[in-house]
Amino acid sequence: MSLEAIISSTTNTTTVADGSSSTLDSDAFLQLLLTEIEYQDPLDPMDNTEYVAQLAQLSSLEQLTSISSGMDDVLEAVGQQTSTTALFYLGATVEAEGDSITLEDGEAETMTFILADDASSVTANVYGSDGSIVSSVLLGELDSGSYTFAWDGTNAAGVVADDGEYTVAFSAEDEDGASVDVSTTISGVVSGVETTSSGVELTLADGRTVALSDITSVSF
Repeated sequence: MSLEAIISSTTNTTTVADGSSSTLDSDAFLQLLLTEIEYQDPLDPMDNTEYVAQLAQLSSLEQLTSISSGMDDVLEAVGQQTSTTALFYLGATVEAEGDSITLEDGEAETMTFILADDASSVTANVYGSDGSIVSSVLLGELDSGSYTFAWDGTNAAGVVADDGEYTVAFSAEDEDGASVDVSTTISGVVSGVETTSSGVELTLADGRTVALSDITSVSF
């Protein structure tokens, strides 16, 4: 019986009761090879070429297993290093890609927006947590560049909005009516660090969170 036949037979007839993987490791591969040698037909033994080829398969399997294990160790080490590095941001003021602002006692955090090109019309739309527009602020004509937006905290009726977190989306058009790209950043003092399934997140003093990968600048 050939090694391939033994592997096929083992795979097709073995039931994994405990839910563990049925993938062959190097020890199982070697055991199957020894079994093949033990039960080979003495009148038609395995030739050297086939034997060497199967040993090469074993060597390749061991190397792949070693590489896989090594990559797991590397990824774990990188994750730990990233989390440790993030601790140095505690107490620092960071700027990161984002679009959220916090309103507290009628005072809103400022944010920065960057126009990719000159715009004949720019509008800042403030949205509540339910996705509804709370306020639209006309900013008029602006050249390309970086600007600071400070919401006065009032809604469309001129009444101060409730405290909480809001998002701001900017719309801009050039003189031909074409859309102009607008990017936004937020800033704040880092008060906490957390590792999530999405990566390392920094918590700002006002409760907002930003991904470590979105940080664009930091000052101490």
